Amino acid sequence: MEYVITTYIKKHQKLTVRLIRFGILITLVTTFILASIQITSDYHNQVSIIDNQIGEILNAAKQPATRAVHTLDEPLANEVISGLSHYRYITEIKIEDETNIQLAIFKRIAPKTSTLAQFLFSGEQAYEVELLANSYRGNEYGLLSIRISRASAFSEFVSSTVSDQLFGLIKNLIILTLLFYVFHILVSKPIIELSKKVDEIKPNTPNSKAIKLDSHNTDDEIMVLTNATNQFINNTNQLIEQLTESEAQVKTSLAAMQAILNDLPSMIYLKNRKGELLIVNQRLCRFVMQSQDDLIGTLQEDFLNKYAHDSKEQLINSDLKVIDSQKTQIISEIEMLNGYGKAFYLEVRNIPFSFNDEDCVLTVTRDITESKIAAEKIKHLAYHDSLTNLPNRLLFSHHFEQAMIQANQNTTSGAWIMIGLDNFKNINDSLNHQTGDNLLIQFSKRIQAHLTDGDYLSRFGGDEFIICTQQLSSEKEEARIEALEKAKYLQELLSQPYFNHGHKINTTCSIGVSVYPGETQFSEQMIKYANTAMQHAKEQGKDRVILFENFMAQNVLQRIELEEQLREAFIKNEFFLVYQPQIDSRNNSVQGAEALLRWNHPTKGRVSPAHFIPVLESSGLIIKVGYWVFEQSCLALSNWINDGHWNEDQLLGINVSPQQFNEPDFVATLIDILHKTGAPTNCIDLEITEGLLIDNIDDIIAKIIQLKAMGITFSIDDFGTGYSSLSYLKKLPVNVLKVDQSFIRDIPHDEQSVAIVETIISIASHLKLDTIAEGVETQEQLDFLTSIDCHRIQGYLFSKPLDEDDFIKFINDKKDV
Repeated sequence: MEYVITTYIKKHQKLTVRLIRFGILITLVTTFILASIQITSDYHNQVSIIDNQIGEILNAAKQPATRAVHTLDEPLANEVISGLSHYRYITEIKIEDETNIQLAIFKRIAPKTSTLAQFLFSGEQAYEVELLANSYRGNEYGLLSIRISRASAFSEFVSSTVSDQLFGLIKNLIILTLLFYVFHILVSKPIIELSKKVDEIKPNTPNSKAIKLDSHNTDDEIMVLTNATNQFINNTNQLIEQLTESEAQVKTSLAAMQAILNDLPSMIYLKNRKGELLIVNQRLCRFVMQSQDDLIGTLQEDFLNKYAHDSKEQLINSDLKVIDSQKTQIISEIEMLNGYGKAFYLEVRNIPFSFNDEDCVLTVTRDITESKIAAEKIKHLAYHDSLTNLPNRLLFSHHFEQAMIQANQNTTSGAWIMIGLDNFKNINDSLNHQTGDNLLIQFSKRIQAHLTDGDYLSRFGGDEFIICTQQLSSEKEEARIEALEKAKYLQELLSQPYFNHGHKINTTCSIGVSVYPGETQFSEQMIKYANTAMQHAKEQGKDRVILFENFMAQNVLQRIELEEQLREAFIKNEFFLVYQPQIDSRNNSVQGAEALLRWNHPTKGRVSPAHFIPVLESSGLIIKVGYWVFEQSCLALSNWINDGHWNEDQLLGINVSPQQFNEPDFVATLIDILHKTGAPTNCIDLEITEGLLIDNIDDIIAKIIQLKAMGITFSIDDFGTGYSSLSYLKKLPVNVLKVDQSFIRDIPHDEQSVAIVETIISIASHLKLDTIAEGVETQEQLDFLTSIDCHRIQGYLFSKPLDEDDFIKFINDKKDV
């Protein structure tokens, strides 16, 4: 590539030639203007000269011509004419009297002149003078007329003028040529030499040497220009070096950035305001099944038309907003097809980005297809039972609210039919968990197969299902009869045998029915009425249908009232803890204690745990209260250890309900409480019940293992009262079995109780587990337990549950003994 100066010289006239051309033009124009002025002035002078000459001629000939006319002397007239005829430019002379009689006449052809004179001064010009004389007859006159050839008269003037102007022009051209030559030597030649030197410098060759003109050493403008050029070359060399280094750095950075972008799991691409793609990564290329070379330089709109037609306008509008506002735009979700036509859901983040001094947009996408599908699944799971895929209680709640509204608007009736499998826990324990699941699935499908229009089925609990049936009779009694008939039909249908892998399973169900509108308009209470009726059916021998009656409402209302009081009790801090010591009978030392929840009612005083804890569990309040119990217990432990009342060999048992344990964030919540309180984990023993082992044993084991790794131990509380523990005991990583007080109460006199206790102690011994006997109240009970190697005792024989101050005094007294 050549520099601009040299390229311009080669493509156009050289400076000297152009100067000559314009110099000649200016000279000619100037000469023409000056010549015109001079010729005009000379012309007017020449005209004046000729007019004066003719005037003098006529004045000289006037007197003799007048005499010739007056005397009619023709010879004289001819003599006058002859005297005038020697002027070559005169072509005609006439002398006439007053009667126009010609006394004398002279004519001749105008002499030849130059073509220019003939062109400029064509034609003839006439002059006349009157010849007057005095006589007795008065004034008499004649006429002397002369006609001249203008071309002959101005011929000499034209020749002289042309010669003078041509000479002047030649003189000016010679002077101009000398000036041009001097200009070429002093200016053009050095500039051409300088241009050639500059032309020898190649753009891709840095470190060019300074220019030195061989034929020019004068310190003038050319040298100033040369020095400036050299300075420019020096600056250019530095700039080239910087640019080369910067270009290498940019290439390295771009290559590194491209490598990073290619490794990222997101589709990333950069485009300008026109949507032209400037940078793309491999993830985008694979998505649209095009190479980087194919995509770079194309428009974003091109692949959006193929792969994101529905989202194209949204993406393009977002780009323009980003460029105009210079703020990041986030599109939370768009749908886009890949090269195979498969739909993906993407989160798009458009970021303002400057590239090559141009406002651009960097698009970063995140594939949210799996999370969207997972969210939809989670949403489905949130409203549906995972085993039967039936609507769960949450979704059912919305439905029965609508059903109540519709019943009130249409003055129709409906019913809640609560169905519970009888003895399901025994089936689950005696066979296996999978068999129980299969039974529940068959049970739900059998109900679904016999639903009618307007029926809505939901799984309400482990083995409980509820049906909302609508469009019953508007007459209350008829509606009750219709609901009972439907429930009895379902009872008979659901009590028929079930089969699991060829094995027949016989079971029955208990059904409770409540009809709406009824004593209350609150749908939650109506469901509780149906549940109450079902519980009555179970209590009366199972395998039956019971319609809710008004007398049952009082029990439900009392339970609702108690539940509300418990909610207020939690808010108002009416709950407190007591601690029952656990004693080693061999040395009468305190091995630990169990933290027990108590409620101090503002008007009723202390309420029995047997009265309010089942309500906490059925209402779900047990979760919040359970975490409160754990936190208070941990705070107490920290204080006891800091005050020297407790040592690290002692364990504090803390009860955990099945609902609380099954919370997804159960472990994380306990860890947060431990960090907040600073309680030592090796002093904590979590007591779980056998009811926890009904569902999801694998998840339970995983949580136990996770907490045991932190130093926490586990006990199975009320061991022997359930059914599942024997089948799962060998799987559970627990430390202690607590023998329920119902077995301790009748020992050593009741043989069955003795056999059960001995069996439990034997099982624990073989499994290398410790045992704690609960509810020990007599010395006989203690002696028997000691005889079968059960030495850890909890009961009124040693101490009732104590307030914290009394408990601290108790353990300190034991230390002193």
